[in-house]
Amino acid sequence: MKKNFFIMAVFAIFFLSFFSLHGQKVLKIGEEFDTQISSRSTYRNQKSKFNHQFNVVFKEQFVSKNAAYVKLFFEDFDLAPEDYVKIIGKKTNETLIYGGAGKVINEKGETIRNFWSGAIFEEAVEVILYSKGNVNSHTGFSISKVAYGFSPEKINKIFAQEESQQRAVCGTNDRERIACYKGTKMFEKSKAVCRMLVGGISACTGWLLGSDGHLMTNNHCISSDTGANGTDFIFNYQYENCTGSTSAKQKIYRGGTVVKTNKDLDYTLVKLKDNPTTDFGYLSLSPNKPTVGDRIYIPQHPRGARKEISVNSDTDNGFAVVECVGDCATPNAPLKSIRYNADTQGGSSGSPVIDYNTNLVIAIHNTGECPNGSYGRCDQLIVDIGMDMPTNGIGGGSNPDPDPDPDPTPICNSVINTFPYSEGFEINDGWTQITNDDGNWLRNSSGTPSSSTGPRSSNEGNFYMYLEASTSGTGQIGSNATAILESSCFDLSGMTTAEFSFDYHMYGSRMGSLSAEVSIDGVNWTAIWNASGDQGNQWNSVAIDLNAYLGETQVKFRFVGVTGSTYLSDMAIDNILVQSPTDNPGPDPEPSCNTVVNSFPYSESFETNDSWTQVDTDEGNWLRDASGTPSSNTGPNSATNGTYYMYLEASTSGTGQIGSNATAILESPCFNLSEMTSAVFTFDNHMYGTGMGNLELQLTIDGVNWTTIWSMSGNQGNQWNSVTVNLDAYLEETQLKLRFVGTTGGTYLSDMAIDNIMLFTPSSNPDPSPNCDILNFNDFSISSFADQDSSGDYSVVNNGSTLELSNNTWKFIDMYYTVTSNTVIEFEFSSSSQGEIHGVGFENDNSLTSSRYFKVHGTQSYGITNFDNYTSGTVSYIIPVGNSYTGSMSRLVFINDNDAGSGNNSIFSNVRIYEGSCENPTVQVAEVFNLESTVLGHENEEEVTSFIVAPNPVKKGGLLQINGYLTQNKNANYRILNFLGQVVKKGKLPESNSITLDNLDLGVYILHLENGIYNESKRFIIE
Repeated sequence: MKKNFFIMAVFAIFFLSFFSLHGQKVLKIGEEFDTQISSRSTYRNQKSKFNHQFNVVFKEQFVSKNAAYVKLFFEDFDLAPEDYVKIIGKKTNETLIYGGAGKVINEKGETIRNFWSGAIFEEAVEVILYSKGNVNSHTGFSISKVAYGFSPEKINKIFAQEESQQRAVCGTNDRERIACYKGTKMFEKSKAVCRMLVGGISACTGWLLGSDGHLMTNNHCISSDTGANGTDFIFNYQYENCTGSTSAKQKIYRGGTVVKTNKDLDYTLVKLKDNPTTDFGYLSLSPNKPTVGDRIYIPQHPRGARKEISVNSDTDNGFAVVECVGDCATPNAPLKSIRYNADTQGGSSGSPVIDYNTNLVIAIHNTGECPNGSYGRCDQLIVDIGMDMPTNGIGGGSNPDPDPDPDPTPICNSVINTFPYSEGFEINDGWTQITNDDGNWLRNSSGTPSSSTGPRSSNEGNFYMYLEASTSGTGQIGSNATAILESSCFDLSGMTTAEFSFDYHMYGSRMGSLSAEVSIDGVNWTAIWNASGDQGNQWNSVAIDLNAYLGETQVKFRFVGVTGSTYLSDMAIDNILVQSPTDNPGPDPEPSCNTVVNSFPYSESFETNDSWTQVDTDEGNWLRDASGTPSSNTGPNSATNGTYYMYLEASTSGTGQIGSNATAILESPCFNLSEMTSAVFTFDNHMYGTGMGNLELQLTIDGVNWTTIWSMSGNQGNQWNSVTVNLDAYLEETQLKLRFVGTTGGTYLSDMAIDNIMLFTPSSNPDPSPNCDILNFNDFSISSFADQDSSGDYSVVNNGSTLELSNNTWKFIDMYYTVTSNTVIEFEFSSSSQGEIHGVGFENDNSLTSSRYFKVHGTQSYGITNFDNYTSGTVSYIIPVGNSYTGSMSRLVFINDNDAGSGNNSIFSNVRIYEGSCENPTVQVAEVFNLESTVLGHENEEEVTSFIVAPNPVKKGGLLQINGYLTQNKNANYRILNFLGQVVKKGKLPESNSITLDNLDLGVYILHLENGIYNESKRFIIE
């Protein structure tokens, strides 16, 4: 199949390899799965060069519901010099980029071809390979493993069941959040401690030793360069406050080289690729051997969780103290040279044990069995590290001050106490360039030197400040560079309410990140706002509440800009204000609604009166057209609905043509959604041309502040594409407006168009009867996907109840339907000639996401395969769609795929869609929805369950033997379900861990096991 997206929706897999014992074992916080994903074929066999334009040549998705993170292992990474792969979080847009020869591992720019990617901290990521087509001898890459992180809730559940994890707690758990110690030296010293995500699934703790950017952890966490280069070093991973759920802004470092390691002392010294000590300080080893009774504290990341600290104890007069020094061996830890009463837990391995009085490290924690302890005391570590000791690694260097990184007193050359304060950079910028970054912000009054990035003018007055990501001129800082612009001090003690606002411009396909930070001491900075990635070719406004800082007399602000990977990442700021919100109430927030649409469904195809308004503050207008645009090789040839459409003409030789790199905005009337129970907005777009720019759909409820709810950029092919956007979040709004913001590309080959606009409640379009009526295909148009197999044929027979597909084809019917957790699709299927994929599913765009399609037959492992059991004849299927996905859909898809040949066929009959159950009383639909797993193509079943069954297939009437971790719990219960969801056998798992299969027919079944902690399923076959 051409669009072979790989998505793994994984069972919650927990078994007893959650290490704890007595240390020397790394904590497991996720699960790894082998994959067989390769870009080589599509990368090597690109159909054409791309005229120096980046094109997407490969895409894959990886998903595991409720996963805490996703990491990927790349093998034989080899791209052409300008090509790159992007890993992007589907919800947060968190992005990692790798290019050329692979992952950069040190400050010399050396790379490795086999590596773990950094972690993306959400449940779903997409991998996109961009290429200019000039691959020469370069071969692409393979993804051989994917790792999914367990959620904190599931980790806590496992720990609660593990007796060994309780042994690291001395009495009751006295650990506290590190934020509870703000304002203390312990809090400041603990900044140098980080959470480590090692490889795909392991968690430890590390800390900065000395001022050169070295990190210490246990040998059993990292023992080689491979381990160091596969680790995410996550600093400031903690809660912001002593209570509540607000998280501090974390900062991740990746890449490093092992300097020295010792298994007996269980330590490893790593030189990180980048030095974090400027932001997080460092720790030093004590030159003195510790003594019994010394008071200590241990900052740590137990369970891989946010940072905690062990200061107190319910033993030894309430404090954490040293209990033994010297021969402190125990049966489980014979090399222990120091013991202490301080609570730890799995994941704390590698933490610094710090003397309370000197704030110097006396040991590196590695064993958990209260009293907890270490194999490596400070005096032993100093001897073993020897000449490799980092600067300031012992006692803070030659300075006898026990604090090796004292906090400087902030300097306020000027203090502003008169408000409102404004800065538009018109005469004197009033802000200071920081000298220890990579360059400076520049003052400008017109467009930036580079095309397709940066603003064309200021948003207030004549001037603004910006970063130039090119490198060909003075003041240009280049790509992947940081520049900081810092304010004077502000005295907010006389204000009763305060707000910090500014305008920013972040336009460019390779845009980096921008953050606004605040400090009350000139040393410690807190991010109060940030944005990353392309935000569109317009100025955007931000207002930040400062009431938490009222009463402070030395408040400073700064902007931290980081350019992206190419010159297409110029960013700018303007119109800075510090004021009470009442000082400048701003424009009237009420939108101007000359027309309010109250009746739905609403449609607009620009046939007689477009009813949408041209915005006059942009660079041109959308044009109404009925035939092809004037330029060849770009734009549509005709409308997608009716006769007319609206488009942008990127040429400059005629009236109304806005040219390249220009923006035009088309704005809707107001919509009153207050009487709607559900709402979706749909439209068709055409974005064909090698120089294609960017199209955004934006929304406002006040006529002033606009939010981007959809965007697309680059060449999307010479066809109309359909988009559906859910508006249920705005159902109470009475004056909602929408607008299209189109920005042409760098050449005339970027004509874009829109047509066939609709806003409606999904149920106001044809959709299945609540009485479970059979779909009549004669009531629908049978359509093909423009960018998917369409060469096959179809026919509608049996008075509309049957759709027959032949040869290689995907077909769909328009169906606006909200899939809920109870949605079911029922149909009869038959085939006399097998192809690669035969299946059905819902869709809401042209992405053809494999996790939405239920495969019932075929040679290719694709889509959801739980129901892949067809052999012959006519088979009835009842599929619980809502068990696998939910959401607003716009079409129902039928698949008869066979890229490798022809002659395959599929017959879909008596299709019905309903909620919960229908009139068939013999099928227990509720049991179907209790299935805990969606098994997708390419999934290695032996690795995605906590038990295995053997033999598989098993003979009829034989014994099914169950092996694995679930069977170790004597309270396990089982259910066997057929593929209609019917429970055909259930009971308590016998001590023999075997189930007799008498009275079960030949076929495919699901065995479901649960033991109070886990719920897992496994497919098996009776033959």
